[in-house]
Amino acid sequence: MKNSLTVKFTALAIVCGLALPALAHEEQHAAADAAQARIAKNTVKNVGGALRPNTVEGVLRNGREDDFALLRGKFVKKTGEAEYEFSDGDDSVAVDFSGFALPADFELNTSYYLWAQLLDGPGFSKKLKILSLSPKNAPVPGGLRKDASLRDGGEDSSASQN
Repeated sequence: MKNSLTVKFTALAIVCGLALPALAHEEQHAAADAAQARIAKNTVKNVGGALRPNTVEGVLRNGREDDFALLRGKFVKKTGEAEYEFSDGDDSVAVDFSGFALPADFELNTSYYLWAQLLDGPGFSKKLKILSLSPKNAPVPGGLRKDASLRDGGEDSSASQN
């Protein structure tokens, strides 16, 4: 009888010893799955799982002071003596034009490419310092669109031509 109790206790200990690590392993996977779901939910405009840096949101969320940005969008309104609001259609940012000569044909609500440097403003506000501006209504080069990083499903067609 003593031997039977020992066998039962030993069997129970073995089963519990094997079951506990399996349960812990499942909990780790559940936590990792939940974290991935949160990341996917918070990444609104993504290409390959990362927030696109060539959007106003990407620059404002991930950019650091003195980073450079190339954005495509429109200047939607004048907000100061040498400041305009620039929008890519989804988000907007202030652009400082001080020390930059506006082109003679500059127009609001017209498509431009903006080359700028990120400046930290007071508090958590950020704005861009204009460095260069494309001609108005510049064409989208190489088939690039706002909703796709490269044509042909993400493959660089220029690389295959070499």
